[in-house]
Amino acid sequence: MKRPFAVIGITYLLSQTVALLFGFAAALATAVFLIMALAVYLVTARRRKAIAVAMLLTSGAAMLVSALYSNYTVKPADLLSGQTAYIKGRVDEQPEEKSGRYYYIVETEFIGLSDVKQNVKLRLSSKEKLRADYSDIIECTVQFNQIKEEYNSPSRISLLADKIVLTAFLPKGSAVRVSEGEDDLYSYALRLREKIIEKTKRLWSKDTAGFAAAIIIGDKSGVSRSDISDFRGAGLSHVLCISGLHMSIVADALSKLLRRLKFSRKQISIIVIPVVVIFIMTTGMSPSAVRSGIMLIILYFGKFIGRTADSINSLGVAVFLICLFNPYAAADAGLLLSFSATFGLLSMSERCYKLVNKKIMPQNQSFFADKLRDICKLFLSSLVCSVFTMPAAVMFFGELSVISPISNVLLLYPASLFMLLCMAAVALTFLGAVGSVIAYPIFVCAWMIGEAVLFCVRLFSSMPGAVMSTHTAYAAIAFIGALIIFLYWYFLFSKTNRTYRRLSAYIAVCFSLLVWFAGSFSYGIVSYSREQITVFSVENGVLVLLSDRGSDVLIGVSGDAYDIEQAYYAMRDRGIREPDALILPDGFEQNAQATRTLLTDFPPRLMLFEAEETKELAAGVYSGEIVHRYDSEAKIGRIEVNTMRDRTGQTWTLAQAGEMSILLCPAKGDCADNPFKDAAIDAVLISSNDVANLSTLNTSAVIVSMDMTDGAITSGYMKARGFENVFCTGTDGNLGITKDGIFLKIGMDRK
Repeated sequence: MKRPFAVIGITYLLSQTVALLFGFAAALATAVFLIMALAVYLVTARRRKAIAVAMLLTSGAAMLVSALYSNYTVKPADLLSGQTAYIKGRVDEQPEEKSGRYYYIVETEFIGLSDVKQNVKLRLSSKEKLRADYSDIIECTVQFNQIKEEYNSPSRISLLADKIVLTAFLPKGSAVRVSEGEDDLYSYALRLREKIIEKTKRLWSKDTAGFAAAIIIGDKSGVSRSDISDFRGAGLSHVLCISGLHMSIVADALSKLLRRLKFSRKQISIIVIPVVVIFIMTTGMSPSAVRSGIMLIILYFGKFIGRTADSINSLGVAVFLICLFNPYAAADAGLLLSFSATFGLLSMSERCYKLVNKKIMPQNQSFFADKLRDICKLFLSSLVCSVFTMPAAVMFFGELSVISPISNVLLLYPASLFMLLCMAAVALTFLGAVGSVIAYPIFVCAWMIGEAVLFCVRLFSSMPGAVMSTHTAYAAIAFIGALIIFLYWYFLFSKTNRTYRRLSAYIAVCFSLLVWFAGSFSYGIVSYSREQITVFSVENGVLVLLSDRGSDVLIGVSGDAYDIEQAYYAMRDRGIREPDALILPDGFEQNAQATRTLLTDFPPRLMLFEAEETKELAAGVYSGEIVHRYDSEAKIGRIEVNTMRDRTGQTWTLAQAGEMSILLCPAKGDCADNPFKDAAIDAVLISSNDVANLSTLNTSAVIVSMDMTDGAITSGYMKARGFENVFCTGTDGNLGITKDGIFLKIGMDRK
């Protein structure tokens, strides 16, 4: 069997990915079926092919391992969900600050509950920063939560890929005891990581420093969510995730330097392998970094013993080892994207280049011809990567970057140069004052290149049609259309002569692309004229988006920055970057972090507010126009927002988008005092169970904007009292409101 490690490793990875996406029962049933199929094949086949036996055996083993891991590791931890207990555990990763909360990965040693698994890995969140670092021992009382997302959601699998089976938070007033732990090799690597992050912040401005830290060691905490979305839209998200690109640049640069210093091949291998190991640990040991690191170690070990390593075999070994020790890594977004891109490059890139070079490229050996061939090779490599990573990108992000091949050709080399310059500048600063002086011209050059790359990424991402969402209806229609065109070509032209077969294949591809772009363009026109109100799931808060004829208005900000994460990604996926207005009908000074996050990530053209304290929240993060409003009316395009106070001083907000209207009730409002009594209201939005006399409102539907537990209780209580159309964002997610004639449609927002 040719390339046995590749067959086994890749089959194992793909089988575990399928098993994890479809769940325990499906994995166990498939494992039994595959083992039975293998037995039948061994008994009945006269000529048994080694590759068929290997694939069946590997698939069955992968499915069985996934099922056992889920049953004996993940499910027992679910029993802790909703319980409060005293725990003692070791901090297993460097603490992370995100959206105003602090997260600690804890490996428990003791849980103060009987008949439960004592050793679990959980993510502990806290509103206050704890005096705990990697390897420290934490003792506290926590409340456990089962990971909220549905079983096969990317966010849940991302946590499970790091072996995190539970989330927990510190209840209010819970005391935390922290004791210093013992250092190990990984702790030194993490300290080096911290120093590198600190030095990038000192050397460059905020955006460039975040970009530098991400491209050097994979730390994306300094990169804004809008920039991460822009990199994804431009098809350059792989630049921010440590993978084979970064590992290869580091290893090749070090090898060339050592070669110039007259080191032998074996000496270079002895030096490069430990550097790769240290680099993996410094980057946080993400699955994609470990995968590329294992491949490089195999490559340089082969050079050390005088053997040439087969790249695809090395890829199979790497993914097999990773998935063997951590089955949930098989569905990690970084690993799948890295694996898909690497496999595509190794298997198809060179073949495509040889075909194009032979048919199209000039055969002379001039300077311009060589550069043209280099550009063509880079373009084809990027195109191959885009095609091979398409399934994973659709599964995890729900979108495709059409501009990816062009952006990679133009920006991959500058980004690689930026990475090398950043590494050199940071390394020199460790030498003290003399090193900092030498590093000055280097970090100036790095700053110029980094700013240019960020500018181009934002430009490419903002181009119309650069990103195509697969959540929309036209995506399914385009896919079915392309499938029909392919089947038509196959049955009519696949058996014709070579010339007609190729020509018809090119025409079929062009028609498929035409169907896709025509659908995208048509959907854009329809979406532009569509009236819609979207109520986002923000726990115990309010965030409403009104869209009509290209105008977008956000109303209300409540909940902390952590709560609006789901709303953030929904708006970015819809292409909203600068809404026409942000209207804050109340002060919301207790939710300053959420307001600042929205003003930073979605700077509106106009900000309207009522309470004077709100103006202070925008200080330093918003430079646009700010208008104070009180008991007044705002009109943006065809969208109207009216704010009035009742006799008790409670603020009521009535918003209209075209023919649709929604009333935002105050937290402790009495609907009998509602200033908009005479208005026909399509939907009423409440964020508290303290709203009184809802039955006095003339409305078609009630939307409850609360978390899962409180929202389910409140909506259930309202249904029991006779309310027919009651929806809860905590259980239903983001809700879209549209109108078809006189009929109101409310359901999961599908953009």
